[in-house]
Amino acid sequence: REVAFALGLNLSVARSGSVFNDILSPWVAREHGVAATLWFGAALCLVSFLCNVVLRMPRLYWLLTVLCVILYCGILPFNNIASAFFVETTFSGLPQAEAQQRAGYAMSLLFMVSALGTPAFGGLVDLVGYRTHFLLLSSTLLAGTYACISVLRPEVATCALGCVYTIFAGALWPSFALTVPQKQLGTAYGVAVALQNSGLAVVPILVGHLQATAGKGHFHSVMM
Repeated sequence: REVAFALGLNLSVARSGSVFNDILSPWVAREHGVAATLWFGAALCLVSFLCNVVLRMPRLYWLLTVLCVILYCGILPFNNIASAFFVETTFSGLPQAEAQQRAGYAMSLLFMVSALGTPAFGGLVDLVGYRTHFLLLSSTLLAGTYACISVLRPEVATCALGCVYTIFAGALWPSFALTVPQKQLGTAYGVAVALQNSGLAVVPILVGHLQATAGKGHFHSVMM
């Protein structure tokens, strides 16, 4: 009973594409040449195909992807400013060389905890499950760490972030395989990683802007 409406909507979208083509193609040809117009059309076809594949992903997959971007962008960009943050706050009373050395030691703990803990924690997740609970735990621990980072010792803060990183990575990445069909698994991981890296490209720029605006030694706006 609803086929006529569906076909009418389909034709409407198709004719809208024709209108778009008639308006845009002459402009692209005039500004960039006929070859560029053909490449532009091929690019649109590729984007259409990718959207058709990507938008078929289930809603749970997109929720995991959003969480992936938020958590990774909350941990990794901090490492870019951690040395300056610790040197200009906790270690501000020490000589510059010693302050930088101690800050570097504290920063190394984040990835050391992750390197040592992720395999064991991954095995624990395989054994007991509770992936959703672990994702919630890592998100809560991340928020709590940043809320208290001004009063925590650098070693404690970076160890806590290392635990967040370990718990989150160990629970997140296997979860993607449970949310999409096997034939879409490669695409699912590719899209998640692409969005994650896009976030990791944008967030440091934002952090740098906030830090430059606040001035040296003022990290309140960055941590907020």
